[in-house]
Amino acid sequence: ASNGDITQAVSLLTDERVKEPSQDTVATEPSEVEGSAANKEVLAKVIDLTHDNKDDLQAAIALSLLESPKIQADGRDLNRMHEATSAETKRSKRKRCEVWGENPNPNDWRRVDGWPVGLKNVGNTCWFSAVIQSLFQLPEFRRLVLSYSLPQNVLENCRSHTEKRNIMFMQELQYLFALMMGSNRKFVDPSAALDLLKGAFRSSEEQQQSQEQI
Repeated sequence: ASNGDITQAVSLLTDERVKEPSQDTVATEPSEVEGSAANKEVLAKVIDLTHDNKDDLQAAIALSLLESPKIQADGRDLNRMHEATSAETKRSKRKRCEVWGENPNPNDWRRVDGWPVGLKNVGNTCWFSAVIQSLFQLPEFRRLVLSYSLPQNVLENCRSHTEKRNIMFMQELQYLFALMMGSNRKFVDPSAALDLLKGAFRSSEEQQQSQEQI
């Protein structure tokens, strides 16, 4: 076809290579950006920056400008998803904490007829609640505690710190048992009785041992 003219043959080969894109070139996916027919045509072309071609350079710049809003929009979507996930996590944590805390609705504090009254957990006091609830269910022990009586001068004249603490604890236990029988609330606060026992146990292991012994 070149009739022996090597220059024309090279020219034909070069033209063919320009017309046919290289197989190594990675095809670009169409962008979701809505634009004019001219923008879509630019996105459909394979841009070759290996040649000194100003048109290709301008096309690359145009493509980057078209892609920038989409990238920014995707980034904003990711940020919104992250914020929504963080907010949901915080709400879940608050809900889990509310299970262990006091219900803010006073109507939910009211005791249901015939249901036993519980003891509020005021911080690692499950051992105390378990012991007191077990003792409260013993009719004879409950009767002895509720009928306990001691002259006031005995407490005033008591010189032993341990004995004085035991008497005060017995009075608090009596008050606690009375609330567990007649309170209109689902639970009562045993903090006063627990404060008297703080000095009696030096560690949580002693608390567990006392529960097992009882």
